[in-house]
Amino acid sequence: MADAGKGASTSGQDEDVSQLVKDPEKIKVLMRRDPRFIKRMITKEIEQINETIRTHITPNLERLNTSIASKSELREHLTKQIDTEMGNVRNLEAEARALISKTRHTAGTLVRKTAVQRVEEARGFSVTTPTITILKGSPSATKTKPPGDP
Repeated sequence: MADAGKGASTSGQDEDVSQLVKDPEKIKVLMRRDPRFIKRMITKEIEQINETIRTHITPNLERLNTSIASKSELREHLTKQIDTEMGNVRNLEAEARALISKTRHTAGTLVRKTAVQRVEEARGFSVTTPTITILKGSPSATKTKPPGDP
């Protein structure tokens, strides 16, 4: 009788789970012959899954963890480098803004001086002289010499 149990368990272990899934009636027959059939099939599948994990997934997982660690370090390094470069760009932008402002101020001053010189040449007196001085009639303060006149 013990041999009959072993024979049933051996035939149950030889069954392929994928084939059994296709035929539910065969599962019922095997369960009637051997009550521990399902437990053995589940144990067998768990062992196969564990073997697959041990042989295929674990080596790849270690390699992936190493790769992830190196890429994380690279990412941190690049983040720091980008922050540094963005700081440099901001500084350069501030310098450019200051230079543009200074250039505009200088250009405005130059345009104003040029305009004053043209008015002085055209009218014969200085527009920078206060109006009160001109109204008082001080001829020496208002007269300008033309550029070619000694």
